[in-house]
Amino acid sequence: MEFEQIRKQELELRKLLEELDTLPQTPQIKLQKQKIQTYIDKITPSILSGFNQKFKEITEKLPHEFEKETEPTLVKPPLTKAP
Repeated sequence: MEFEQIRKQELELRKLLEELDTLPQTPQIKLQKQKIQTYIDKITPSILSGFNQKFKEITEKLPHEFEKETEPTLVKPPLTKAP
């Protein structure tokens, strides 16, 4: 499954958990919440891996984009007349 799909699924499941929290906490609802949380826990490593991959892709591009900006620029100090 692709990173974006897994991330979207996780967000939807978290929303569902919030909705379940608004209902009376019956044993059935508690069990359902536990199952959802267990599934979120299982997909979390994939999500973290996806974030790491995205971070690597972004940071690999950064040095090339900012090379010119990091070169020092010479600024002449203003000339002042001695009194």
